[in-house]
Amino acid sequence: MNLKTVKGDKWYRQGVEAVPWLITYGYHGAFNLFGEENCVMLNRGTHNYGFWRISAFRKKANEIIDKQIKDKKHVDSLIDEWKKRAAVVQKAIDDLENIKKLNDKELMKKIVDFYSKTNYLWSIAATIEFFDPLTDDVVQEVFDKYKSEISLDEFKELCLLEEPNIIQKEKLDLIEIKKKGCKDVEKHVEKYKHIKTNFFESKLLTKEEVLKELEDVKVDLSYYDKIKNRKKELLEKYDLCEEVMNVVYFFNRLIYWREIRKEMSMKINYFLGRMLEEVCVRLGKPQELIMWACISEAERLFDDDFFDELEKRKKYIASYKEGDKYIILGGDEALVYIKTFEETLKDINELKGVVACKGKVEGKVKILLRERDFEKFEEGDIIVALMTRPEYLPVMKKCAAIITEEGGITCHAAIVSRELGVPCLIGVQNALGILNDNDLVEVDAENGKVKKIN
Repeated sequence: MNLKTVKGDKWYRQGVEAVPWLITYGYHGAFNLFGEENCVMLNRGTHNYGFWRISAFRKKANEIIDKQIKDKKHVDSLIDEWKKRAAVVQKAIDDLENIKKLNDKELMKKIVDFYSKTNYLWSIAATIEFFDPLTDDVVQEVFDKYKSEISLDEFKELCLLEEPNIIQKEKLDLIEIKKKGCKDVEKHVEKYKHIKTNFFESKLLTKEEVLKELEDVKVDLSYYDKIKNRKKELLEKYDLCEEVMNVVYFFNRLIYWREIRKEMSMKINYFLGRMLEEVCVRLGKPQELIMWACISEAERLFDDDFFDELEKRKKYIASYKEGDKYIILGGDEALVYIKTFEETLKDINELKGVVACKGKVEGKVKILLRERDFEKFEEGDIIVALMTRPEYLPVMKKCAAIITEEGGITCHAAIVSRELGVPCLIGVQNALGILNDNDLVEVDAENGKVKKIN
């Protein structure tokens, strides 16, 4: 990657808490889609950041929307192709029980083969990311072209799903179990064993957690009735042309795609977590070290010198694509890339974002990067995060507002904030570089701004 070209362009930063073993396959697949020189993966410890060239995003996003305007089912063709690839990955996951029968070399080869399958899956799954920082711009251009009078906020309401997400479906299953006298708990654990995994750790759902949740499990689905009624009102209010309706359909399906992609991510990281455990037992090495390897490098784990490289990666990592190769750097070599890309954010001093759910509130900032950070959260605090995930839901229900660096009307924070009616700004670039725990701020989710009060 030519670092000289980095400073001369605009970049979108997306982040999450992650380790290479559980996330690099996705980045490498995305690199295939976005093209060389347009993206990089960086880690400072477990703080993971992807930088994506905005101009490349815009070009791809416009190409897709142009096809969607002409053909309503274009988005479905993308999802169908993703499902075909996902079925191949699922078949590999289902074969997990056979790994103990493999010798060491066969096991490592199987992991590398799994990497190839997930890489191929993410070469199309990353399509969703094109629209995270650009949805408002792309949609407004469509409105202007076809002289549509609907507002962006109303458009976003039309795009919402009318059915429960994976977390709510799990809760509905729990309610059925409770009705039956708490039978079939073991079957529930098996069905949803992957639901607590993420890109940072591959935790398993336990029977104890399910039994505890059964004590007070609730699901309010009235929100979806409100969505249906609101959509009906908007469609009666506006006589939207076919081209605009095709774009509405596109983003509605994109939200659906993100939901099923999320569940597949959980399943993949469940599988990789069990693989990691098996590798560590066989090599006699701690997970805290092996997890800094990418699964494509599994066969290198027989090389003692490779562990020196993994030690360097605990501090800094950089990965990008060069030709047909995926480069992974650690330590000081990676730090050069990290500093170069961080420089692109240094002039961002004003906190602006996209309104996901309207409102205006004041409160104390709490930076939440992972589940263990939830302990410092108090009711009425304002969540500041790289992105939110399903495990954030308990604190999201008690917060005054949500601010994320990740953007896009299909992201988790955007969807959940609307369900909860919590003011939310997404795509607030460099929020974590400017805000600190206990800062008193005003979140103006009417005009898309955040202001420090003290």
